[in-house]
Amino acid sequence: MTTTEIQQPLTPRQRRYWGNKEKENKVSREYYAKNKQTTNKKYICDCGGLFTKNNIYNHRQTKRHKDYINHTGIFLRERYE
Repeated sequence: MTTTEIQQPLTPRQRRYWGNKEKENKVSREYYAKNKQTTNKKYICDCGGLFTKNNIYNHRQTKRHKDYINHTGIFLRERYE
């Protein structure tokens, strides 16, 4: 930002964010540490694809997975092993 620009005052939402930023970061770090094992757990699909819990949607969109489903005629199971 140049010195000639006028800075807009913070909105109530921005003030709330900046006021609680450190607390929210701490909560996020604690949640990640607590759930790291389940978040990073690897799953193997019947099509041979390897993915994590966070990437299941992306995996279902891959060509490899779609080809497998179309050729075998099976549907996705909700629970992967």
